[in-house]
Amino acid sequence: MEIRLKEWRLQRFLTVRALAEKAGVAYTTVVHLEAGRHRPTMKTIRLLAKALSVKPEQLVEWGPGDHAATRTQAGAAGANPSDAPPTPGRPRGS
Repeated sequence: MEIRLKEWRLQRFLTVRALAEKAGVAYTTVVHLEAGRHRPTMKTIRLLAKALSVKPEQLVEWGPGDHAATRTQAGAAGANPSDAPPTPGRPRGS
């Protein structure tokens, strides 16, 4: 997974500190994500995407080795719940 955070932040003319405040995350979180030192949680991806006015899937570039369920979770931030895979052992729509 590659997060395209700095690219989107610069396009929006935001400083690291301004993005962190707007997203409600720590300044160091943004710094570490942009430097590639940490992998973001799905919650952090959604917060940052909202602050940048983009969809989560626009913020994250998935590689061939990334887990499909994680990609689905990132893209589901506003998707129709019926589009999500069913919970094991439960029929769809329950």
